[in-house]
Amino acid sequence: MTRPGTSTARAGPVFLRFGRDHMQPLLQAIGNPRRDAADVREREAARARQEEYRAQLRRAAK
Repeated sequence: MTRPGTSTARAGPVFLRFGRDHMQPLLQAIGNPRRDAADVREREAARARQEEYRAQLRRAAK
């Protein structure tokens, strides 16, 4: 049991943004351009690592 005025649950979806068909938590609705850019860089780096790994496999299979 929790004390009155407190909750152990996290906030659920609260905003329906224009152009979206689903509710989003506040932090996702606001967005974070620096994190978005960092996520893009990480995906690009992961893709490059995957390509290098596949190239190594092709060389080893020869």
